[in-house]
Amino acid sequence: MLALAWAIAPRPRPFDTATVAEVLGNSLGGVVGADDYVWEPSRGILRDVYPGRGVIFLGRHEEGAPREVYRARVSVLPSGRPLRARLVTALTATTQGDETDLAIVGGRAVFATRFGNAVQSVTVLPIDEAETGITIAVAPPAPTIEYEMGADELVVRGTPASVSVIDLRTGGVSAGQWVDVLPAERPIASVAPPPVSIVDSSPSAAESVPPVDYEAMVELVDEGDPAVSLRQDGAAKAVFLDGRQLDFALVPGWGRPPATTGMIPERIETNKPIVVALELVSARISDLSGAMGRHGFLAPMLREHATFYSNARGALEMGPWSLGPWDRSNFDTAIQWSGDAGRAGRHVWCVTSGGHLAAAWTTGEDDPARLLPPTCVRTASAAGAFELASWGQAVDLAEHPDRSLIVATARSREPAVSPPRDTKWEPAASGQPAPAFLPAIHTVTAQVLGADVTVFHVDPSRFEWRIVAGTEERSHRHGGAFPTALPADERDRARIAIGLGVAKRRGPRGLRIDGSTGHPFQLNDALLVAGPTLGVASARDVDPESVADDVAELPMSVLDGQLASLARERGPRQVRVDLCVKGEGMLLAQSEFDSHEANATVLGQLGCERALVLDRGAEHPGFVVTDDGRAGGPFEDTALIGLARPLVGAVTVTRPN
Repeated sequence: MLALAWAIAPRPRPFDTATVAEVLGNSLGGVVGADDYVWEPSRGILRDVYPGRGVIFLGRHEEGAPREVYRARVSVLPSGRPLRARLVTALTATTQGDETDLAIVGGRAVFATRFGNAVQSVTVLPIDEAETGITIAVAPPAPTIEYEMGADELVVRGTPASVSVIDLRTGGVSAGQWVDVLPAERPIASVAPPPVSIVDSSPSAAESVPPVDYEAMVELVDEGDPAVSLRQDGAAKAVFLDGRQLDFALVPGWGRPPATTGMIPERIETNKPIVVALELVSARISDLSGAMGRHGFLAPMLREHATFYSNARGALEMGPWSLGPWDRSNFDTAIQWSGDAGRAGRHVWCVTSGGHLAAAWTTGEDDPARLLPPTCVRTASAAGAFELASWGQAVDLAEHPDRSLIVATARSREPAVSPPRDTKWEPAASGQPAPAFLPAIHTVTAQVLGADVTVFHVDPSRFEWRIVAGTEERSHRHGGAFPTALPADERDRARIAIGLGVAKRRGPRGLRIDGSTGHPFQLNDALLVAGPTLGVASARDVDPESVADDVAELPMSVLDGQLASLARERGPRQVRVDLCVKGEGMLLAQSEFDSHEANATVLGQLGCERALVLDRGAEHPGFVVTDDGRAGGPFEDTALIGLARPLVGAVTVTRPN
């Protein structure tokens, strides 16, 4: 009978790598490659049989799927033959990332996570389950990396110039390039997020900043409105952020939601003071919320899911995601948001008609939305309540590495363009649009070629722009009439006027106002285009007849960063003005000189690639008038006039496209 039993019993399979991989794959219900496992140190012959020898392996549930890291116990006979695997445990949950390059060194397992043809991170996990592992960021993700692990340190090489040495005892960078090193996350079960309600509405009142019944928390400008205000009623609180004074950025946390690609989100780097950080409260979920940072995706974006998204200019938007799962559009960072049913209460986000952000929350049963301002144009609410992550004027984001945050920084009130050497920008005494405590016009005076050159920096986004013909402008060549005055409703908004001169009798430079071309364009010079925005274009690149805005043709004093020959042409000593649009600012240079050389020299030093001579041909003295009751004209010369526009905040509800 014993012989018969031995004859019909299954024979142990021969010990080889393929057999071990098959045993592990069967235990997983998937596939394990022949080179995708490493044995833990043996604990003795008897314990290798039962409970089994430890093995860490890479497995996938089907061919072609990304691999995850697992741990199991494999019963191994004294002959070395594997019998079966048990106690299979997942060590990772990066469903979009592929784990690779697995090894065990000195009681620690190490592996890399790859997504999108680039290594996202390197993880070290102690075999002793009581110890915490670490994950090291590869930022930005690199096509290839090398790493070498010793008893107490890990060396990660991205490029020859990018080497980081990690102390495995402390979990910190001990030498080389600084990188993020975070605790390795253990897998968590996926749970359905609580629903998020997004509602659009029409504001029920005119905007008031701060809203009624809100108290100042943080003031950034003396005698200005508070940048952060708070309202509290029982268990409910609400915070209001002035979008005019604040720039916004999203900071994905490494834990909410965990990255399914293996990426460690980058921390925000800014030299501007962080004023407030608000947590985007979400349950700890996997695969059910999308997020992307500047270096790539943490998880695929879900269509129509509630999303906060920001761009590099500090604007913040809120709404349902309308793009594909891996689309970036023009956004810097995006985080999909849900509530957290594990927290008591609920919370509500609000974007107001003025571009401000408000959030309300409560741990009680009442509706926190009652504390929001009445000017909300979009609200989004979900389960769970939260406190402010932190606020003040020196928030330390390192205190919240696992939390996804909306971070508000103080918007710079200084021009982005550095002033001439040994000078400092000062707000202009007049001409400022509201609110005056956030100046849009700055001035400075520099000496060039023996002349005093006054430089104006104007934020063109704070104005709408019109060209108005001067009373001495040459008549309309096609029988029409140039407007020589602003409409009454616009005249009161005029804050700055800049003379453009008048045309010569013969061969006048082109002029188009209110859609009517009165002087034909010669297309030899540059075009000043004035409307909702202000721009300078080459006459050869733009058809002025197709432009809906006002257009004036003007010569150039700076071309491709160099002084044009016209800048040095001598004439009467008089006030001369040159204009340059650089980035998001407009620069004016004004001096009393016999040429435009002094102005052009200053503008060239300030980085202007192209500057315009504000002289349409008749060599009239130039002028810059800020509001002293005369900025609305009329003027003898044709003028560019800036109309103050309401300053809106940096938060919108526009959907991405």
